[in-house]
Amino acid sequence: MLRTLIGILLSVILSACANHTPITVPSVNPYYTVQAGDNLDSIAFLLEMPPTLLIRINPSIDPDNLIPGSRIIVPGPQARYQNENSKADKSIQSDTYIWPVSNIDVSSTFGYRSGRLHAGIDLRAPRGTPIKASSNGKVIFSGRKSGFGKIIIIAHANGFETVYAHNSRNLVNTGQSVRQGSVIAKMGRTGNATGSHVHFELRRRGKSIDPKRYLPAID
Repeated sequence: MLRTLIGILLSVILSACANHTPITVPSVNPYYTVQAGDNLDSIAFLLEMPPTLLIRINPSIDPDNLIPGSRIIVPGPQARYQNENSKADKSIQSDTYIWPVSNIDVSSTFGYRSGRLHAGIDLRAPRGTPIKASSNGKVIFSGRKSGFGKIIIIAHANGFETVYAHNSRNLVNTGQSVRQGSVIAKMGRTGNATGSHVHFELRRRGKSIDPKRYLPAID
C-alpha cells in the first residue's frame, strides 16, 4: 500500500514539473495569418515594415486579393536590415522630396479631425492637373482602393513610401521606376472626395508621418 502511495505521489510531482518546463519558441513569428478586412497596408503598419518588403519576401501574393486564413511570411530582423540598406536598386536611392504639384494650395493638413487621423495633406487643383513623383522610387501599387479611388504608392529609399490618391488617371504601372518630378497621374476626385484634389501621404515603415517635415518650405 505504501509503495502504491509513493508511486502515485512521484507521478503527480513529475507531472507538475513537466507542465512548468520552459518551451523554446522562435523569437519572431515567421508567419502572419491574414484576417478578414486586412489589406497589405494595414498588415505592414501592424508589423512596422514597408509593404514593399512583404511583397519581396512573398512574391506570389496578390496585394488586392488577400485571402483570410492564408499566411504571409514575416521577414526577420536580418532581412529588414538588408532591405533598408540595400544599394541594389539605384533608382530609389534618394532622400529628398518635392511637392507633388506645382501650385501648392493646401485644403487639409496632416493631423486629427473629429478624433480620426487624416494621414496626409490634401492639395487642391483643377481636374487633370499633373501630379509628380515626390522622389525617385519604384511603383508598388497603381490601381484602385476603397475610399482612395485611383491611387499610386511609390517605395523610396530607407523604408519610405509616398501615396497619391483620388486621381482621375494613373499614368504609371506597378513595378515601374520613376524619377523625382516625373508626371505619374492626373488630379481628380475618385473615391471619397468632395472636390478635385490629391491626397498625399508620406509613410515610414508603414506608419504615416507629416509630409511637411520632409518637403520644401512654402514661401
